[in-house]
Amino acid sequence: MNGIKVFISSAMYELEYEREVAQEVIESLNFEPRIFEMFASQSNSPFQAYMREVRGCDIFGMILWKSLRRAVLEEYQEAVRMCKPILIFIKALSEDEQREKDLKEFIHQLKGETTSGAILYRTVFKEYRKVSEFREILRESIVNEVAKFYRTPFSTLSREEMYNIGTDIIRFSQKRLCLIQRTPSLFFGAREYEAPENQKWQYEADFLSALDEWISAAQKDQKRSLLYLYCPQSSIQEIKSVRTEFSGKFIMKITEKIRQYKKIELNTGKRLRFLPITRPFSGPLAVGDNRFAIWVFGAQDAVAISQSNAKMADVLARMLSAYCSKDMSADAMINQLDWK
Repeated sequence: MNGIKVFISSAMYELEYEREVAQEVIESLNFEPRIFEMFASQSNSPFQAYMREVRGCDIFGMILWKSLRRAVLEEYQEAVRMCKPILIFIKALSEDEQREKDLKEFIHQLKGETTSGAILYRTVFKEYRKVSEFREILRESIVNEVAKFYRTPFSTLSREEMYNIGTDIIRFSQKRLCLIQRTPSLFFGAREYEAPENQKWQYEADFLSALDEWISAAQKDQKRSLLYLYCPQSSIQEIKSVRTEFSGKFIMKITEKIRQYKKIELNTGKRLRFLPITRPFSGPLAVGDNRFAIWVFGAQDAVAISQSNAKMADVLARMLSAYCSKDMSADAMINQLDWK
């Protein structure tokens, strides 16, 4: 685990002892402290240096006491935007000490913060008074966060659990989403196509609902990107499996959906991509900001392997981005699904 970077943000002189302790604790864990006092002289502005270090860190630590400096707030906001794991430590006040108004409001907002609309990777913040207390809770918090960040992959054999994992990855992604499906449920809809809505597989319907909401939000958010890939061969087989009397309406629905999402692709300047993939793959794949899941299918069984690991998610996203280099029109995608 060498190379894990922990950024420490706080008012420098107000909490100088805590900053020294933080450096000692991080180094004792064989991780890399990223603290302003350690930065070498640079030609760019301090603000640019701070932001670069925040973006490059693995864990963001924030220490608060009496005041909230503008730089500290901006570093925190950048950590939130970058979906960094955030640890917050608040030094308790003695009877004759007061907090500035901005910090009071900030702490009040933290206590009322929810994950509605986007997940916030932040532990419950911890209070301390003595520096010795801070040393212990900082060590414990970093160790727990790293254990969570690199925890053992989770596996399951349940189809419903597989869809629930995918739904969670979609809902908890703020920046990017990469999805591969054998048959594109985004175009086809939930299984049991001929059944009433209340008789369809609810977990697949929930997956599609979360994906539609994410796409809707991403159209308005320039920082979000999507790559949605599917297998045309598997899609043709799925179409052929539908009853003849229903197939006409089914094909019309698929055609309309393809045109709808390809229009979104153009309107977003191809930040959101919808494309077929011709290379073979073992099963569906989902990649979010800091989590990924791979579904591996065999002849008689299937397994989903999921892990919260930002580094691995980045590798998978970069690998899949190679499929963004080729374009295909809506008509070409429709004609490719030649089920006759």
